Amino acid sequence: MIISKAHELWEQGKLADALDLMLTLEEPDTDTLLDIGLLYFELGDYEDAVTYFLEIVNIDPEYAGAYYSIGMVYDELERYDEALTFYLKTINVDPEYESAYFFAGYIYDERDDDNAIDFYLQTLDLAPRHFWAHTNLGCIYERRGDYKSAKKHFMSALGIEVNSRSLFNMGVVENKLGNIKKAIKYYSDSLNQEDPYAYSYFNLGVIMVDQGKYEEGIDLYKKAISLESDLVFYYNLGCAYNLIDDLKQAKENLQISFANKKLIKYASEDKELKNLHKWIKEKLWKKKS
Repeated sequence: MIISKAHELWEQGKLADALDLMLTLEEPDTDTLLDIGLLYFELGDYEDAVTYFLEIVNIDPEYAGAYYSIGMVYDELERYDEALTFYLKTINVDPEYESAYFFAGYIYDERDDDNAIDFYLQTLDLAPRHFWAHTNLGCIYERRGDYKSAKKHFMSALGIEVNSRSLFNMGVVENKLGNIKKAIKYYSDSLNQEDPYAYSYFNLGVIMVDQGKYEEGIDLYKKAISLESDLVFYYNLGCAYNLIDDLKQAKENLQISFANKKLIKYASEDKELKNLHKWIKEKLWKKKS
């Protein structure tokens, strides 16, 4: 009765009340201890959460969910070495714990470690319709220039869920394969979703500018900026204004992008901005001084 009532409060978002109720239990079993730890975790009390998870593994060293939950806490705290250790312990106890494979793979992925591929593939062995495992694998292959493998996983992700990100990724790989019309279609479809992706606007803007459709490109860059203030967006917007000889707007947007010192150096060598090189080098000199 107490546990079912606590779960009801939990589902209603009344975490503190659910926790207080569970703490009244005199001899909670390991499943209830896990629930208590998870409630502490959701309430942001990570120290008490880990205490309860460790109590579980002291009782039952084969309780995979407790190791995984400790990994989640350390992941949340950005203590990734410790998180990885506990994800691997989870897998050691339960070789079919697909979430542990995925999040271990994600940590390896952030480190550009080849183990990421193996862990994502193992995730897919256990959960073939894991959207993010397909998506992240596709991104790894795309970065490595293996566009055939990238397209395979991006297509699988798109078959699982059609959203702005899955459509964007297909646009990227089709663009890399030289299929510009298909890329434009995927980017355009991405922008018709409920949550349009800033980089879909940006990448489509790049294509428009490359095709000499400068005004369309400028409009797309502005829409990208309205969603995310990536300094590269401002750089490309400045370049597009320069192409239509609007030097005032070109300088204004390039100036914003120069908050990134690497972009000043890049601009000083960018042939597209040859007419502004004197102005850019003055900016570069000022940054160095």
